Amino acid sequence: MAVDYIKSLNAGSGLNTTEIIDALITAERQPAADQITSAREEKTVSISSLGKLKQTLSTSQTGITAIEGTTGLTLENSGTAIGMTITDTSIARSFTNAVEVNQLAKAQTLVFSGFTSPTETVGTGSLGFSFGTWTNNSFSANSDRTTKTITLSAGADSLTNLKDAINAAGMDVTASIVKTTGTNYSLMIKSREGAAHAMRIAASADDGSSKLANINFTTNVSGNAIEQVAARNATMKLDGVSIIRETNTVSDLIQGVTLELKSTTTVSGGDTLSARYKEDNALTAFKSLVTNINTLITELTSMTSRGGGSTAQKGEMPGDPFLTAQLRTLKKLTTTPINGFGSSPAYMTTYGVETQLDGTLKINEKKFKAAYVANPDGFAAIMDTRVTTTNSQITGSISGADFTPGSYPLVVSGGTATIDGIGMGKSGTTYTNGIGTTRGLSLNFAGTDASATVYIGRSVAQSVIDFTTEMLKTSGKIETKISTLNTGIADDDLELTKLDERMDTVRSRYVSRFSAMEAVSNQMRRTGEALTNMMDAWRSSLDN
Repeated sequence: MAVDYIKSLNAGSGLNTTEIIDALITAERQPAADQITSAREEKTVSISSLGKLKQTLSTSQTGITAIEGTTGLTLENSGTAIGMTITDTSIARSFTNAVEVNQLAKAQTLVFSGFTSPTETVGTGSLGFSFGTWTNNSFSANSDRTTKTITLSAGADSLTNLKDAINAAGMDVTASIVKTTGTNYSLMIKSREGAAHAMRIAASADDGSSKLANINFTTNVSGNAIEQVAARNATMKLDGVSIIRETNTVSDLIQGVTLELKSTTTVSGGDTLSARYKEDNALTAFKSLVTNINTLITELTSMTSRGGGSTAQKGEMPGDPFLTAQLRTLKKLTTTPINGFGSSPAYMTTYGVETQLDGTLKINEKKFKAAYVANPDGFAAIMDTRVTTTNSQITGSISGADFTPGSYPLVVSGGTATIDGIGMGKSGTTYTNGIGTTRGLSLNFAGTDASATVYIGRSVAQSVIDFTTEMLKTSGKIETKISTLNTGIADDDLELTKLDERMDTVRSRYVSRFSAMEAVSNQMRRTGEALTNMMDAWRSSLDN
């Protein structure tokens, strides 16, 4: 601002033209600046509000993820010898069985002694590993296992090198070096559990007198010092029926449940294992789901409120189209039919969900309990995404969120499967699909021919999780909205800069015009002074 120059003009008209010009500029600039600044502040508030919404979404997502899959099916165990875990909620159902564990599975453990240091040289050569069953001193190879050869070369033939080579061979064998006394070390080699996974190790040393030659187990006579633990299977009884398994982790005995055998049972007839639906457990999870959904509904409703009424306050982003659309989407997840859980759609209202005047949800507990007692498995439509089939020999699972819930015809013929007319990939007994409406589907079937209806259901809990995931993506809806708002703020800043530049031009124009006015004023003042002087001189001449 050329303050000194403007003030120098004051000598003419006597007006404070500096203040006049400042007032004119302020009057012209302020309305436009206020409008831009107000819009900028609204965008800043919106960004802050969206940041808060992201935190709410993340918290709700964590809460719902923790309970997704909870249907109220609860495991019970009369003893401690067997651990139980529900590993496939889509097929786990209520059951009661007596399980007697007579023998735990063991992994064969071989110990080779006589080493003085982990870095001691054992010599060059190779070890050949075969896997199978030892019966007395006779070895029968396991046709399902492949042989492996470990080779040691010069410069890389220490005991540690051998241990590392065994562990890196990918043959389900673990090698470790054990310090037994002050300067004595042993090489311990352990197979995987099961009688058919015992090891036969044939040494082929370049130097027959090297220690590598002693790492040899081609005979298995009773009482040998090398085999510390013999390979064996787990034996048990399920309701009196004898069962044999290679491992202590048993996942194919009770549908959807994995058993972990910890010790032999001590009670006659075994421990009683059961699973039953508990409405209180289901209701607790259900309440948590509804609470998290209500938190999101309340947050979005508050942010988009236009105000008015006796209690409603104007939100940070009143009527925002983006958030209003997300609120509609969220509410729709809780009211639309839930497909893929049977031949008929399921509804949250069946299990007592009611929508209140403010848009939040409420559980009618009496109605919930009645519906749950009548059909506890149907509650999965709300809590547990799953794949079920009409053929008990076919089980399945779904991954990702790119599938369409519903029912699909499956045909398996000659080991080739089609789902809804689309060919499925196959690996062993597993059929998979990576395209179309059943993308992410995986089915297990050991036979060659079958047909079934496959139901793929996405639970309400999973739908809300997917909703929050989409909202929270780095390139997702909220970040896109924030990016748009930041661009708008940058545009507002540019508009303010342009406004100031325009006002500088206007100021220059005012200065020029007021300068011209002052010039005229000065000229008129000088003319007046000349006339006054002339009249004064004339009157003076008359007096004389």
